[in-house]
Amino acid sequence: MKVTIPEGVTDIGDDAFGYCYSLEEVNLPGSLKRIGDRAFLCNFKLSLLFLPTGDIDIGEEAFKFMSEDIRVYVEYGSATADRIPYEDVNIMYYDKLVYDCNNSLLEVGGDTLKLSTGHKDCSKISWSSSNPSIAKVSNSGVVTGVSEGEAVITIKIGPVYKYCKVYVTAK
Repeated sequence: MKVTIPEGVTDIGDDAFGYCYSLEEVNLPGSLKRIGDRAFLCNFKLSLLFLPTGDIDIGEEAFKFMSEDIRVYVEYGSATADRIPYEDVNIMYYDKLVYDCNNSLLEVGGDTLKLSTGHKDCSKISWSSSNPSIAKVSNSGVVTGVSEGEAVITIKIGPVYKYCKVYVTAK
């Protein structure tokens, strides 16, 4: 079973998805501010969960007794990560760009720019360019200047979007 919680929802109540044995995927809204006590208790099929950016209050035992393989993705450096007991889940981080790409400068046909998310699980990451005729980006995050101008590279990690502006100059 897959569940998408609509944008605008700020609270997942206590016991909301507790003991939902067939729950495999939950898409959480960016508006989320609280996950209640035991909200995902005993969800053995749920193996991947992306928490939106921002400060989210995590209730007691929210992720207790889940699949041994559960990976909960949280924003790197957020207070939310500190609220999840490490013994309950495997915490993964997103938005850990090792290259500060804003306002990056490339030459047409010159060097490439390699963007990285900081973690090895790339199955939920997609890359796109606002203008591939200016700058193109590969499935692995390598940006190449094609012609003079500017483009915005979009990095989608689960439900989260990050942006990187690049400028391409003539050789």
